Amino acid sequence: MRKFLYTLAIFTVLIGCQSSFAAETTVYAKITGDVRSVTLMDENDGIIGKRFEKMDFISLKWFEAYLTSDGIWKFTDKGLSDKEEANASSEGEGGEGGGC
Repeated sequence: MRKFLYTLAIFTVLIGCQSSFAAETTVYAKITGDVRSVTLMDENDGIIGKRFEKMDFISLKWFEAYLTSDGIWKFTDKGLSDKEEANASSEGEGGEGGGC
């Protein structure tokens, strides 16, 4: 009986976790060739958060960005930090061949 209750408790927690993740939707909208908006929405289509991302053509990944008053898209401090970290970690990869 104890094992059954333990298993039931685990399933209850997992179902609760799954429903909390499923309630959010991420919507991407292209602004320019290398800039997009990212909107996180709840299950009622209410906006939870919004940000802009710019493509880094070295790592081919997206990082947080902002539009300057001059109309130029630049990486935020966080975006720049994340970009440098991604580029540094990709330099350490390689030479291993094959794999996924």
